[in-house]
Amino acid sequence: MNNYLTLKMTFRNRRFLFFTMVTPILFYLLMHLINHNDAFAVSNSLLMVTCSVVMGIAGNSLVTFAKSFNYTKNFYLLQMETSPYTIKQWIFDDLLCQTMLNAVIAIVVIIFGMLLGDYGLSGKLLILFLLLLYLGIYLSLFGFLIGQWLDAQTLDATSFFLMFAVMFLLIPFHEFANGKFEQIITKIQQLFPPYYLYQVITAKFLGQTWMINVGWFVGISLLTGIPVIIGIYYLLKKETV
Repeated sequence: MNNYLTLKMTFRNRRFLFFTMVTPILFYLLMHLINHNDAFAVSNSLLMVTCSVVMGIAGNSLVTFAKSFNYTKNFYLLQMETSPYTIKQWIFDDLLCQTMLNAVIAIVVIIFGMLLGDYGLSGKLLILFLLLLYLGIYLSLFGFLIGQWLDAQTLDATSFFLMFAVMFLLIPFHEFANGKFEQIITKIQQLFPPYYLYQVITAKFLGQTWMINVGWFVGISLLTGIPVIIGIYYLLKKETV
């Protein structure tokens, strides 16, 4: 029931619809109009859909979810005090809801690209979809943590910054230039999973070895995500004592 109410409230949220549904579609359309020509390749279009979906997922997992946590935190804390409901169940339920919402975002943007004729259904598209959902779970952990630290007004003020911070981590700086500054920024990007998602996409669609990058993608997400889970658990446990 809690999951149903959370989903219902989220879909009624106009900011969710704008930041996580409309904005990614408009972003994809803009890239489509700029890049579409006779030599337009499927790999380019799938990279475009990746950027657009990541923008929507970041908006949902880092902004909408963090605000939702702010609004419902006291309710869940009370529920844990008066029922068998546990912190683990709370985290699991919220991650499940976020995965469902992120799946909707990804499906909407993917269908939009298909309607424009940029690509069709394929195994590559399915792999991309699954990797994006995994990234969404990872970002939702940080949304959970951000929701504990920031209030709703601060989240409103930083919403676009949070979304584009994730986009900043996605595209390697060395793709644009190869100076010392760009190399330093790229090293920073390599500390987070979005960088390796880009590597997976470019390697997979160029017919190169891509499983190594999947390993890095999962490994880095676990390395940086597990401490966040532990932090969330102990912060919530502290508040329930």
